[in-house]
Amino acid sequence: MIDIITGISTQLGIQFGPNGTGKKYLSYNEHRGNGDPRFKSKWHPDITPLTEYQIFCNADHGNWYCSQGHYWGVDIDNNNKPKTLGCRREILCKFPHNANPSIPWHGFPVSPENGDNDTPPSDFIENWINNGVVSRTLGRKIQRRKV
Repeated sequence: MIDIITGISTQLGIQFGPNGTGKKYLSYNEHRGNGDPRFKSKWHPDITPLTEYQIFCNADHGNWYCSQGHYWGVDIDNNNKPKTLGCRREILCKFPHNANPSIPWHGFPVSPENGDNDTPPSDFIENWINNGVVSRTLGRKIQRRKV
């Protein structure tokens, strides 16, 4: 059985879960500093694999997925400010659609400034704003790709 809290170490990274909806999650080493930074975004050192998994669980629990099936994540502090998730100061993360339940989900920091693949759809951001996940100001910055 996999320990939900500490995860288990594998050759590819640390695996967590299953969570409350039965999803497993893998914190990939390649997004942690063992891969080429020119090609892979990296989680900030303050974002531990467990925190990464918790952000995924929040996205899963909150149904923070878009029409393409990607989950999107953000971590807001007690002062209603987004925490830095990536080494390039990204404040959002993406958990790409996973159609195979036997394969763990994974995620990585993203910046909407990098283009459509790294930008949650506008209607998704509207839902985040309307549900109080992000402030209207932050939501508009995300939509304008200014974060």
